Amino acid sequence: MPALLSVLATLSVVTLFTEYAHPFFGPTLLAGPMPVLPRDEIFHRQMHGVLGMLVYSGLLTGIVLMVVVRWTVPLGALTLVFGINGALMSTTHDHQALVPIALAAGLLADVLVHIVRPSTDRPARLRLIAAVVPLTYYALYVGALHASVGVWWSVHMATGAVILSGVVSDYSSAWWYYQAAAPFQTKDGPSQRRVQRTAGQPAPRPTPARTRPCAPES
Repeated sequence: MPALLSVLATLSVVTLFTEYAHPFFGPTLLAGPMPVLPRDEIFHRQMHGVLGMLVYSGLLTGIVLMVVVRWTVPLGALTLVFGINGALMSTTHDHQALVPIALAAGLLADVLVHIVRPSTDRPARLRLIAAVVPLTYYALYVGALHASVGVWWSVHMATGAVILSGVVSDYSSAWWYYQAAAPFQTKDGPSQRRVQRTAGQPAPRPTPARTRPCAPES
């Protein structure tokens, strides 16, 4: 539990300072009727929405990969992190109706992690998690907005932004993989496989190296 609270605090602090990129910051960037604005202003709103998706996808991917690489994630952990973070961010602009989207995305992420069981020994599964989690989050987000108040973006724009969030996160997962695997490489090749720990369990203490006694001087 302390580890999960630390992860939640980290994500919440980062999203607070980058709230402009959070999906709950400005759903009106794509929801509702098309605004009557100059063409340049409409273009800027669309770019703001797309770039916000990409930024938050990167943050979400980093948090999820850090958790699944370091610990064996208990079922419901990502639902808790996504849900509380979504609830906190929704209060800044009074969009509490969007909180169930974060909870649903966290639940699907929990189920996917427990089915796929990613690790540093399985880079393809890590990339799958990195791509599917943000893609699912934004697919639920855009779908919910479309079903409730409508989306003024074109179909190509909306679906392309959702798919692009998964593609960008998939590419960024390569950096996370090498960062996670690098400390376990030796000059003679890969070291023993990493043993994942349950969240909150302390790491085992390293065994002290044995030194040979010095030979007495003649």
